Amino acid sequence: MVDSSTVWWNEMPSLLTLSPNQIIRRTCMSCDEEFQEIFYRRNTPNPHRYIKSLIVNGFFSEESNIPSYGGVVPLPNVCGVDFDLYSTYADAVAKTNKWQHCHTSSTKGFPGNSGPVGHSDGQETCGSGCQLDYAYFFEKGNWIPAVGAL
Repeated sequence: MVDSSTVWWNEMPSLLTLSPNQIIRRTCMSCDEEFQEIFYRRNTPNPHRYIKSLIVNGFFSEESNIPSYGGVVPLPNVCGVDFDLYSTYADAVAKTNKWQHCHTSSTKGFPGNSGPVGHSDGQETCGSGCQLDYAYFFEKGNWIPAVGAL
């Protein structure tokens, strides 16, 4: 069950914008060891108030079209352009050792089929084949819990 009571969904874009390095941390203790902690570093401006839909609730794809009151909102999410993935916070801050295989998916949640050195399956936290014990945190001096399912 998803618990979004820690931070309201509409606060997430401002948390990402105000974070010193625009980093979101995902933890998942039931994931394989190399996927238990992943750092998503945004390279382009925060896409929209619907960042939660892209990273947490929706499919982790290159471009999602999120229904909105005025139609649909495109959310660009191209690996190597809009974001990069890292295994450690230090690497994400330094922008070193980014994941070699970054592959978003329209049918899988975060991190899609991405992996540190190659294709992965079964490590996503939403979409088909979900992991059930995950949490997302925003960087702001310490980690602010945003949403999770534990």
